[in-house]
Amino acid sequence: MKTFALAAFAASAILALPAQAGTLLDAYSVFTIQGNNPGVGAFSGALAPTASFATPFQADGLAYQGGQVFASGVTTGGFLSGGYLKSYDLSGVQTGSVYGGSFVQWGPLAAGGDMLFAGATTFSLSGSEYSINFYNADLTGAGVSIELPEEATGVAFTGGGLFVSYGSTLAHYDLTGNLIDSNDYAVFDITALAYGGGKVFLGVDDGSSHGWASVDPVLLWASGGASVTLDDAVTGLAYGDGGLFVSTEFSLAKYDLAGNQTSVLNTGPIVSNGPLAFIPGATGPRDGAVPEPSTWALLILGFGVTGAAIRSKRGHPAF
Repeated sequence: MKTFALAAFAASAILALPAQAGTLLDAYSVFTIQGNNPGVGAFSGALAPTASFATPFQADGLAYQGGQVFASGVTTGGFLSGGYLKSYDLSGVQTGSVYGGSFVQWGPLAAGGDMLFAGATTFSLSGSEYSINFYNADLTGAGVSIELPEEATGVAFTGGGLFVSYGSTLAHYDLTGNLIDSNDYAVFDITALAYGGGKVFLGVDDGSSHGWASVDPVLLWASGGASVTLDDAVTGLAYGDGGLFVSTEFSLAKYDLAGNQTSVLNTGPIVSNGPLAFIPGATGPRDGAVPEPSTWALLILGFGVTGAAIRSKRGHPAF
């Protein structure tokens, strides 16, 4: 792995949390002759596929909380096409839905504290407005929103606040929507966010290079973690099992907090990957909970063609 160049990061120690077994969720799409079959796939911490259920769209956002999987996306081609925000139980049964039509589309998601936080774009005759909207777990509005100058590209829940990315800016808000701090990195755009292990993780893209990096959640600049370049753009990040899960279009990988890749699963060219979420502990979707045999057979075929490889290549912060 090459290191992704981030200017003048100050070094500090990382304290990794103890690893805890859990389940990774990936918003995938399977390419077939008949078209794309989108859904949510479940994986062990070692990136072994365990279950899946279908969704009506390739998800633009994915989150988990309290036994519910939340997904956002846009359907096309039907009478009720447009933006949707949906929730599912762990058997893949839909438990809630909000329809935005052609007026509202939802993007990145985060969940915590019995709340769902959703990046939203609202369209009107006067133009587009961008925000982070707060929802209760049943998808009813919580009466709080954060106005943004650009479309949100990532949102991460910290336990007491939110990190939000748009363009090249990372912003930190409290749970009443007040801005705590922000930093414009200028030299790269942020494509995804995750939080855990005392760090904020950014998917980064400068137009020619792609990768991820960790930054200090207080300073928003100093990093004692990794800065890693990838061959393809980051499509999702999730912290779990003491490490960072990273998705690109045709791969899933796990890294430790120093940037060492501990496992990778190549899924292309049959299966593409999108946003990620993590279910801590042993609870997770189970294979066969929803009858999607043809889709899951294609998933297993796609994963089996290339298999899982374990590598250990270190990425270092650039100074």
